Amino acid sequence: MVSVCMITYNHEDFIGQAIEGVLMQKSNFNIELIIGEDASTDKTAAIVSKYVQDYPDLIKVRYNKYNLGMMTNAINTLKECRGKYIAICEGDDYWTSPLKLGEQVNFLEANEDYAMCFTRYNVVDSSGNVLQKNIGYSKDLSHEGVFSKRCPPTPTVLFRTDSLNRCLDSKIWNELYYPDHALFGFITKDGKAKSLNINSVNYRIHKGGVWSQDGFDKRLFKSQSNLEIMKKYFNESGELYAIEKGILNIKKKLLHFYLYNKRIRDFFELSYQIIEEYKLKGFYHLFIIYLYLLKKMVKKSYKILQGVVFMRS
Repeated sequence: MVSVCMITYNHEDFIGQAIEGVLMQKSNFNIELIIGEDASTDKTAAIVSKYVQDYPDLIKVRYNKYNLGMMTNAINTLKECRGKYIAICEGDDYWTSPLKLGEQVNFLEANEDYAMCFTRYNVVDSSGNVLQKNIGYSKDLSHEGVFSKRCPPTPTVLFRTDSLNRCLDSKIWNELYYPDHALFGFITKDGKAKSLNINSVNYRIHKGGVWSQDGFDKRLFKSQSNLEIMKKYFNESGELYAIEKGILNIKKKLLHFYLYNKRIRDFFELSYQIIEEYKLKGFYHLFIIYLYLLKKMVKKSYKILQGVVFMRS
């Protein structure tokens, strides 16, 4: 019924916890765990091998002879998933609820107009200490909403395998930094994404993580580049509008980041870029941007805004 796709590279401190999160699932259907071990240089492969010995009927592993990289390893591992549904849990994250898959399967079995569902989650550090608690959406995500909003982390999702198969051979995977937006974009062509009000995942932030090892601004740049690339593959009018909205949202986050970190030159350059690109004219529209930022951080923005007004007067 469910294939769990788990890619791993140098996760010796985390992979056991990730596998245990799958093993503890309580359900009345069969599960397979497909692991893509990407030629780790630490003890990850040895730990995985021990679990395979203990659970040979449940766990299957692809041991790559050399490191393929996250994207290629993920696509190759997904292609080996045979279940009606697919869940994803990378080797440094882990599930915390034994009812995760059961709840998600029950929902998708009863609601064929939904292509995927996702849960709430916590953000934890390398030791499992909670940094942010119970994050998620209060509303479902539409196909267009997948592009314009922040995506749920992949360990929270379950989706229909049929919705995935048509895109696995797409050339887009050779171009992207992160797969989430595009993956969920292809899947939700078949239906909406349901937000389930359960907390089932600990999403880990650590120095070796593909996402977390980048600085905040670098992650935003890569996310923006991803959306730009996706215009070639999602080019219906509604999709393009949502992608542009997503790009603008990323730029707003960058403005906030620049101001918070007193990178004034970068702040001004991006402000005028937004005005030019989105056909905003005059100081009034620039002032609207400042008001948005002031709402986020009044104290630090006030003195800077005073200086801006002084310079323009």
